[in-house]
Amino acid sequence: MHKPLSIIFICAEFPLNGRPTGGFGTYIDNISLGLTQLGHSVSIVCKGDKDQKTVDIGRTIYVIKPWFISAIQMLRQLKFNALNRILSYLTFPLFFSLQSRFLVQKLRKTQKIDVIEGGEFAGEMIAHSIFKPSTYPKVVIKLHTSTFIIRQFNSEAKTIFYRISKLLERIVIQNADLVHAPTKSIAKLTEKEVGRTVSKIIPYPVINKNILKIKRTDNLILYVGKLQRKKGIYSLLEAFTVVSSRLLHAKLLIVGPDTTENGISGRMQLQKIVERNHLSSSVNIKDPVSQEKLAKYYLRAAVTIVPSLWENMPFVALEAIQFGSPLIISETIDLGKVLKSHAAAVTVPPQNPEKMAQAIIKLLQNRQKRKLLASKAKQFVVSNYNLIKVGQATVQFYS
Repeated sequence: MHKPLSIIFICAEFPLNGRPTGGFGTYIDNISLGLTQLGHSVSIVCKGDKDQKTVDIGRTIYVIKPWFISAIQMLRQLKFNALNRILSYLTFPLFFSLQSRFLVQKLRKTQKIDVIEGGEFAGEMIAHSIFKPSTYPKVVIKLHTSTFIIRQFNSEAKTIFYRISKLLERIVIQNADLVHAPTKSIAKLTEKEVGRTVSKIIPYPVINKNILKIKRTDNLILYVGKLQRKKGIYSLLEAFTVVSSRLLHAKLLIVGPDTTENGISGRMQLQKIVERNHLSSSVNIKDPVSQEKLAKYYLRAAVTIVPSLWENMPFVALEAIQFGSPLIISETIDLGKVLKSHAAAVTVPPQNPEKMAQAIIKLLQNRQKRKLLASKAKQFVVSNYNLIKVGQATVQFYS
């Protein structure tokens, strides 16, 4: 038994009140619940519209309102792209990192803090990595997806913001007391790029969800994620063009935030492809939704697809599994390889619309196989990635 620890997680995108979040926000949400169940004291620092302190399922949540946000919002109305990008960068990661550092310093005056954990992306933890006296709590970095990986697969220009983010990420990783990762693939990429050994591989934890009633839409394919090249979304649309010509009632639901590649909107690019291929009646592109709404999409989907060129450990896949949606996933993703070895998912090569279409059609036409895949996947994930098991491994790693 480990003595109870006092742990603070730094995560701007934490899903406060169920708001839309990314994979790292979901990780923080899940691991903090697991650690709370194990008897540890857990606090979370995130970004929000107003400064506040609240308690949620045993966790103390500190919400930080970005400095000068009113003035920044007024300046954004001028609609100068360069200015808006600078203002956004000041808000996150720079201001958020500094504000979270000041908050931690304030909390240390009244309570003992053993561990501060956050991610490497954009240098969100930079203030905790640079301003770290010998008496400062142990700083732990959980790798998610660094800027250099995103640029590698998105073919974006290496702007000044990219170069600054990459530098900040490098400093954060190198200065951390401990670094761990959910998969071997991101550990190897980071070690090669940054030259810092990743101490431990600890998978992302999942919450077991007991679903009593499931009303699936037999022809619905679900994609959840950013609208960007790295996620394989363009290959998916090409594949769906083939699927819709064979299965006339097939539908594709795309849910995720827009991104820009070299100044061009991903959503606009996708919409052009949809219109060009006459898919407007069968493809629906939606903005990010709350966690509650997203759960309903997973429950409806006959198939969830993760067609990424590369991925760390996609929470989309883990969430789909938890809600009983069978999975088609890129064979280059570590999780896909593991699930395939347990006959728990269908894997496809990324950027191969033909094979992707074949896999989708076969699965939509075979309800029994879909049920079997979903059952095996959930059994594997609940057994290996449950909150308590991952929480115990995390505490052991901290110690």
